[in-house]
This record gives sequence, C-alpha cells and structure tokens, in this order.
Amino acid sequence: MPAYNVSYQAPTHLGRFSVSMTSESVVEAALKLPEPERAQVVQELLDSLSPDAETHLDDAWAAELDRRLAEFQKDGGDGVSWSELREQK
Repeated sequence: MPAYNVSYQAPTHLGRFSVSMTSESVVEAALKLPEPERAQVVQELLDSLSPDAETHLDDAWAAELDRRLAEFQKDGGDGVSWSELREQK
C-alpha cells in the first residue's frame, strides 16, 4: 500500500513533526475506534469524495449487487444470513 506523509502542526510548544502512514495503518487504527467513531470516520471519508467518485461508487455497487443477485438466482441455494456471515470472519 502507498505511504503518505502527513504533517501535523502541533501547538507551538511541541513544534512541528511528520508522521508516515499507509492506508493499511489508517484502517488498522480506525478499526480500534468505538463503533460510533468508526461510523463518523466513514461518513467524513465518503463526504470527502467528489460527486463523480460517489456516482462511480454507486454504479459499482449497483453492478456488484446485480451480479450477486443473478448468480444467486442461477445457482439457487439457501444463502447465508448476515449474522452467520459475520461469525465466519
């Protein structure tokens, strides 16, 4: 994953320092947050996307959902509930 250099302007008495992080380390840190704070981070990240990116994301999700539905309808099966799926993690 790419590394990003982030500069943080600390209060004057602490000076200025840089932190190098990867998107993987950001996700790892975010997953340690309580659920309400994770939801807030997700919302802020989604809000930061350009309108074109959101449309692309919506189109991509719609295409994926259509693909999954078609696969399910073709193969049948019982499917798996969300709670069962989470337990498999």
